[in-house]
Amino acid sequence: MARSRISRKKQQQMMRQTALIVIAAISLLAAFIFFIMPQFIRLADSFFNGSDLISESQDQVPPQTPVLAAPVSATNSASLPISGVGEAGTQVVLVVNGERLEDVEIDDQGEFKFSVLLTEGENALAVFGVDEAGNESVKTREYNVELDTLAPEIEIESPEDGAEIDLRKNQITTIKGMTEPKAKVFINDRLVYARADGSFSMSFKLEEGENKLRFRVEDRANNVSEKEITVKFRF
Repeated sequence: MARSRISRKKQQQMMRQTALIVIAAISLLAAFIFFIMPQFIRLADSFFNGSDLISESQDQVPPQTPVLAAPVSATNSASLPISGVGEAGTQVVLVVNGERLEDVEIDDQGEFKFSVLLTEGENALAVFGVDEAGNESVKTREYNVELDTLAPEIEIESPEDGAEIDLRKNQITTIKGMTEPKAKVFINDRLVYARADGSFSMSFKLEEGENKLRFRVEDRANNVSEKEITVKFRF
């Protein structure tokens, strides 16, 4: 009988221990499901959403610097077309004389075009790129474009209009004058370039009798002036 009672007590103790273990396991599982799991889900969601924001905020790579097609150095037209290539989908910003004037989007082919209004005199042109994150590329070199709407002046120093030249030794005469620097000077359709100071000269063979010398000057901006003088020659 004594052994039977001891055996029953051991069984009861084991049953109580088993019940406590089961209750503890159920409690831990419930705590995990109702408390720990929701916290874990919120943390994971916050982490991944935050990563997207960080990724966006960390876009600090500037776009490719656009390439501006070199414009003419001088023109007589106030409206100047500007074109070039750059990173497709980004914006290109036109800067004239240090002032930001206009933005256009570079198309899918990587091309862009502007039409800029120039002011009389020198105009410094440059562009730079801007992406969706606001990152700016390096600005291109500046191109100087002169707007010149005035016709060039022509001054004939020699020979004078109406001059009379005698003797065969003077048949080949030197024509001298002044105009705009580096302008094209056509004398009876023969071309000579004005020097850096605007001076020009040409040797010219006179014909017996009356010689008409026709001057046509074209400056760098394609403005044109014309003049004519008459020189008489006799042997």
